[in-house]
Amino acid sequence: MIRLKNISKAFDDLVIFKDFNMDIEKGKIICFLGASGCGKTTLLNIISGTLEYDIGSIEGTSDNVSYIFQDTRLLPWATIEDNITFVLKSNNEIDAKKLAKKYIDIVKLTQFCKYYPKQLSGGMKQRVSIARAFAYKAEMLLMDEPFQGLDYDLKIELINAFLELWEEDNRTVVFVTHDIDEALLLADKIYILEGRPAKIKKELSIDIPKRDRMVKKESLDNYREMITKID
Repeated sequence: MIRLKNISKAFDDLVIFKDFNMDIEKGKIICFLGASGCGKTTLLNIISGTLEYDIGSIEGTSDNVSYIFQDTRLLPWATIEDNITFVLKSNNEIDAKKLAKKYIDIVKLTQFCKYYPKQLSGGMKQRVSIARAFAYKAEMLLMDEPFQGLDYDLKIELINAFLELWEEDNRTVVFVTHDIDEALLLADKIYILEGRPAKIKKELSIDIPKRDRMVKKESLDNYREMITKID
């Protein structure tokens, strides 16, 4: 369990969080959903340890964290294969290449393994980013709007690739989005943030198996209605 206790954070006179509390169950996919500016990314950075909070405490976090960003942050001078082996420095070269191939195959980029980022489409780059994040054996994965700006079909492809990798190791995932469909398709629990200072307006636990959500999207209608009716 990751536990945030009485977290407060301000930037000068702008108070983002005040006495904020929540628990994150390990091995689950957790989503912070809300409009731009509601504090989602700030909260993600606080959990990751890249941003210091002013008051409060966090229990159960680890420095062993991987990331997927909206901008893929691939190494432009490295091939797809080398972008992944780069995070596998603790392995010998042969093992690193075998592991890289495994993750490249899962995200269906086998024939592009020697390509450079500039030769890839936006969706392909994000596949590499997902593969790299899972190749690095972290305890927790943090994602900041990882599917923003992608068309629906491509988004579904990437979510399927993500789930195939996640089902292998069931690491704790925390991601932020303003897209209701992304939250409903991926999350075990959704926290809806709003206000300033930000607070949890509502919590939703999604009990439908993730793979079923892809093929029976109407099963999510009740959850979607609950979210859209929040005033």
